[in-house]
Amino acid sequence: MTPNGNSAEFSPKTYWRVIAGVLAALFIVPALLQGSIAFFRAFFDTLSTMLFAVNAVGFAALAGMGGFVFWNFDRQRRTQQTLQWREILYQRIREDDRPLTLWEFAERVQSSPASVKPLLDETAREFNARLEVTDRGDVRYCFSPASTVLRSPDRTSIEPNANTVPPSLIQAQLARRLAVSPSTIGKRKHKPDFSEWVRTKDPDGISWHYCDDTKQFHPADSETTR
Repeated sequence: MTPNGNSAEFSPKTYWRVIAGVLAALFIVPALLQGSIAFFRAFFDTLSTMLFAVNAVGFAALAGMGGFVFWNFDRQRRTQQTLQWREILYQRIREDDRPLTLWEFAERVQSSPASVKPLLDETAREFNARLEVTDRGDVRYCFSPASTVLRSPDRTSIEPNANTVPPSLIQAQLARRLAVSPSTIGKRKHKPDFSEWVRTKDPDGISWHYCDDTKQFHPADSETTR
């Protein structure tokens, strides 16, 4: 209706415009809807992938941290266990000069022979122990008391006494005297400040030096030359 109350008349041109608009709407609106759906689907797929990646990284980080904590705890436990076994082994050699078998020591520390074998082999090399093989194939470790000045790794067990200072020590014996590991002695023995470093750790305040000829350590006032 027009403002005058008459019916509105559409021209053919206007009619075709309306039809064209309706047809355009029928094609464009579904396309827009499909595009929007595809966009949101891609967005949510990307978001899901990102969340999954973040969760995977977080889980991997937690697993790695847990693994490191477990590894560090197990390493400390093994180190403490080895120290205890070493002390038991030294006590056994001090108190009994009979040959020691792998099974005997394993039973004494309540562990498996495979677990204690590395310690026995290491100690045998340090003190030049003699190995005997029985008819049954068992290995017996024969430690010579004369060549093994055994002391506790604990510095409190070393009683300072200048009158009983040995003329020379092998690397393992000096390590026990200083309450350090033999590998630490091996790394520092050729350094210029070795004698001063040893003096600060020696219970009697004695400086020791390493002799390449004898492969032993001598007090600083010893006449043995390098």
